[in-house]
Amino acid sequence: MEKRLKLFREKIKEKKLIEGALEVLQWDLETTTPKKGKEHIAGIVGYLSMKEYEITTSKEFEDCIEYLKLEKEKLNEIERKEVEELSEDIEKMKKIPPQEYQDYSELVARTQGVWEEAKAENCYEKYKENLRKIFEYTIKFANYHRKDEKNLYDVIIQEYEKGMSVEKLDEFFMALKTEIVPLLKKIKEILPRENIIYYGDWKNNPYSEKSEEEIRSFSREITDFLLRNNCKAIVVGCSIFSTASLEYLKELNPNIIIVGMIDGGVNSAILESENKKIAVMGAEFVINSNIYERKIRELDSDIILYQIPCKKLCGMLEKGWENFPDRLEILEEYLKNIPRDMDTLILGGTHYPIIKEDIQKFFSKKIVDSSVESVIELFKELGEKNLLREGLKKGRVEFYINGDREKFRKIAEELLESKDRINIFSIY
Repeated sequence: MEKRLKLFREKIKEKKLIEGALEVLQWDLETTTPKKGKEHIAGIVGYLSMKEYEITTSKEFEDCIEYLKLEKEKLNEIERKEVEELSEDIEKMKKIPPQEYQDYSELVARTQGVWEEAKAENCYEKYKENLRKIFEYTIKFANYHRKDEKNLYDVIIQEYEKGMSVEKLDEFFMALKTEIVPLLKKIKEILPRENIIYYGDWKNNPYSEKSEEEIRSFSREITDFLLRNNCKAIVVGCSIFSTASLEYLKELNPNIIIVGMIDGGVNSAILESENKKIAVMGAEFVINSNIYERKIRELDSDIILYQIPCKKLCGMLEKGWENFPDRLEILEEYLKNIPRDMDTLILGGTHYPIIKEDIQKFFSKKIVDSSVESVIELFKELGEKNLLREGLKKGRVEFYINGDREKFRKIAEELLESKDRINIFSIY
């Protein structure tokens, strides 16, 4: 075991040295390399890339990885993760012919030089042919790696975001249209001077399939990112996230304003209801947690609450409400059993305001939009702590996306003002 671990560490060290050298050469191509020297550096990149290829695909290294996989219980957590990732790398790299791998590596390095020239001369036509060749290699390699994926782009996407697919991306962007943008617009309307950072966590979506522990882990990472960027308040713009992690985040960050999607709706519904009989509709995870029951009981134990778990609605809204011809029948099935004496309905999902007109076909009394109430709650807390931004200048919006920035930008063009669309950044 020790012998294999020693070999494993030696090979990892070799790979990291080569990767470090390649990063230095990449930086050099982007900054100081003279035009005539770029072709020479591209050749060096190709040579070093082949050295890494040879290490990764060697029988000695592959046998070592296979042995460690069998003995994984004896490895620590970091070693197990490294072995797992390297096993996948070996499988993928072995499917690529060596000469193609070298040619591709040299092409990418050469293209960096062309890109720098194109930018300097503001002439991007000269970059076009290299880019086309890179696309061709990307598609060819994806075909080598393809297993049972029906969509070739799923293979390509997973090179950047493991577990991601075109279908999941489409669902994310539909959620962006139906859920996040209305909330964002409401914040800008009520708090126009505030600077806003939006963090789009698509690689972990859908949250309805995740455990409470996983959601808390995601929310902690996102919160840490926002705090590193000097946010004075955080809005958890998701009912499932709010249910699973709001109190947890508040405990971790007692000096920061953190607002979720539950409390504002509860407070408003209690004020609106005249006979103390309230209904709430929401995702199964949210309703089954009984968070609305607990919150309402804390404020008024006399209120009667009727809860409606809407298992299908979230997925339908994310995939496009209009795409489902039976949508009204499904919605009616959820709402038809609301007791007639209930006078207030809480929309317990940030998607639901999009279909408020359809909901009103089956519930014609008072309807409370939790997302709107949460923004009002945010305004109130900022005011109470004297943290409202003053002045005559409107705030800016920055978008941080842990995925394909350009695909997000295309959606943003449909939904956001042009001045907001320039501040879109990728996080990996």
